Amino acid sequence: MHADTDTKMPPRRRHGCVVLITDDDHRILLVKPTYKHQDEERGWQLPGGHAHANEPIAEAGERELLEETGLSRTLTHVLLVDQVPANPETGSAEGVNFVLEGGYLTSDEANRVTLPPSAAHELSALKWVDLGELDAHTFPYQARRIRAAAAHRAFLSMPLYESGVPLAPGPGSE
Repeated sequence: MHADTDTKMPPRRRHGCVVLITDDDHRILLVKPTYKHQDEERGWQLPGGHAHANEPIAEAGERELLEETGLSRTLTHVLLVDQVPANPETGSAEGVNFVLEGGYLTSDEANRVTLPPSAAHELSALKWVDLGELDAHTFPYQARRIRAAAAHRAFLSMPLYESGVPLAPGPGSE
């Protein structure tokens, strides 16, 4: 049990909200940030980012997805919650990444997804990658996270709740 200092000075924690979107060919949508790892082939990641203070997880995922890909989706389910330790080298606080279910796009829809000009300061490109090719494009922790989320998608996704209310109706709801 921690002393009650946690209530007086809560720990700093990041809430990452990334979105898994797949096309008809089972490829995963990835983006390449401009602010890290530009000189490497690896460094691609799921679209998304951090939630702002008091911003619900689903809204943060929707906002980031729209900003980074131009895709407007209603996000109501989480596939995976991944705890991330602090990184003393970069100064990043520890955090939790929520991998949200972004659904599927047809091949035609996927081919029309392009990097919005407004995202050029943050992202250099986006692309669709086969699940089996993740290791060539992502760092190992990203590949593990994406594979786990894709595997969970087949049999489990948990609805997101806000103040005890599900964001989407589920079984047994009125």
